Amino acid sequence: MIESEKWTDPESEGIWKAQYPGSPYQIWESDPTIFGTEAPNLEVVDGPPKYSLDLVSASLRQRVYITRVMNECPGIDSSAERRQAISRYYKFLLLMKKKEKITGKYIPLVPTLDVDLAWHTHQLFPRVYHDYCLSHVGREINHNDTFGGKVIGNGLRHTSLAWLDAYNEPYTTKDLRRAYLTPSRVVMGILFPPYGIMMVRVGEKLKRAQARTLQFLILTNGDGSGARGTFE
Repeated sequence: MIESEKWTDPESEGIWKAQYPGSPYQIWESDPTIFGTEAPNLEVVDGPPKYSLDLVSASLRQRVYITRVMNECPGIDSSAERRQAISRYYKFLLLMKKKEKITGKYIPLVPTLDVDLAWHTHQLFPRVYHDYCLSHVGREINHNDTFGGKVIGNGLRHTSLAWLDAYNEPYTTKDLRRAYLTPSRVVMGILFPPYGIMMVRVGEKLKRAQARTLQFLILTNGDGSGARGTFE
């Protein structure tokens, strides 16, 4: 249905109505795949809500995410790429142990697509994930995908710098240096030279934190062996 750009199917709807006459087939009043200025309106369902999570919005966000993984990580289904993604995810969790020192309370550490895929997969086993986080990070880690673009961009910059400091290797293909050196920052750097010097140093680190290939990059592991990784 997604591939054919359909949001309903008459045959399936007929079977549903015959089997469950008291339950509506569609919970949307209009096509939820058409993103407009307003969120899709849901029909009112009697009874108190059982969950605090908006499953419709979460499903739509996940569809966008999975589409990106399929389009931008073409080699992620190979065993070598999966091992590398898991390795990077483990490194990401180690950074989580120092999150308060890296980004503070309100700025998130932001995963790349390969790291996020490993993270999503780990959470398919809630008890194992819970115990692993307590054992290796010392606390539960909530996966929040509702942050806005500005917060994500700021978090990705901090994550990339922390990754570079911890592992001396690039983190993402995004040009974080260009996003950081905004006209307002450049003007402030000219007016206040100490700030300008700091800004130049951060810009150089962001340049080093950027991967130079769009899909794959040869990395060096701690033991000196080569490993290929998929990046955002």
